[in-house]
Amino acid sequence: MALNNLEDVRVFALTVKLGSLSAAAKSVHLSRSAVSKRIVKLEERVGAQLIQRSTRSLRLTEAGSRFFEHAAQALSALDEAQLAVTSLASAPRGLLKVNTPETFGRVCISPHIGEFLATYPDMSLEVSMSSRDLNYYIDDCDVVIRRLRLVDSFLQRELLRTDPFVLCASPDYLARRGQPRATEDLVEHNCLVHRNPKMRDVWEFGASGAVTRIKVNGNLVANNYEMLVEAALQGAGIAYSPLYMVERHFESGALEWLLPQESLQGRELWAYYPRSLYTAPKLRAFLDFFGGPQKNRRYSRETTQRNARR
Repeated sequence: MALNNLEDVRVFALTVKLGSLSAAAKSVHLSRSAVSKRIVKLEERVGAQLIQRSTRSLRLTEAGSRFFEHAAQALSALDEAQLAVTSLASAPRGLLKVNTPETFGRVCISPHIGEFLATYPDMSLEVSMSSRDLNYYIDDCDVVIRRLRLVDSFLQRELLRTDPFVLCASPDYLARRGQPRATEDLVEHNCLVHRNPKMRDVWEFGASGAVTRIKVNGNLVANNYEMLVEAALQGAGIAYSPLYMVERHFESGALEWLLPQESLQGRELWAYYPRSLYTAPKLRAFLDFFGGPQKNRRYSRETTQRNARR
């Protein structure tokens, strides 16, 4: 039977995403009973019960799960089709709500906020910084930036950037302990270690298939790269850090880049957003500005060449 009321399908899909009739009703500015009636009408049209309701929760039936899977894809395709047309003549404008990890927000977004807003004067940003697991819909964000590859059928995932890791130490430390000329020299140095189960006290160098693993030792282990960088600035030892966190210290001379000829792993940064926002000009403007070839890439190449000649 043909479905002649698309809004009933939208209300059903929203109820599933938000997990309750009350939340869906609040989102679409309807009463709870009105949302329930829309879903009942939809069930009558498809000829099957889609949701099992109780006073405390709701659960999809088998038919409801199948219907939702296809309905969500269809609704997303319709939204993208509409945006694809309207965005042709649209400049980036409106409010974009962003959630980002604290360190990335402070180091990579904050220094360029003014430039971004000047470039897109019709846009405004609402930025929250948090490293905790984020329930996308509850926290009401347009785009969520995370290091992990999350699996969520409701969201589009896009690689924002890949940040290389570097080794660094202060001139004071190197004057006292000497500069390592090869990865094997690291065993003679005080290495500042990140408490990562995959790395811990073993640092890996080289591409896949030709990996060199060096077991390092040091008197500081922390689960925060900012603490390790700060310790390196104070002359405590050699830190293994994402480039974006130390590039300004390379520029000032407070830290030196060690073994730039060695290839270290990179950290991927992912952006998650509703599929319906894929072509939205305001989202594309933000992702293109803060992702891809960033300012630290330019510094990365220049510094690599300069340090490799030392």
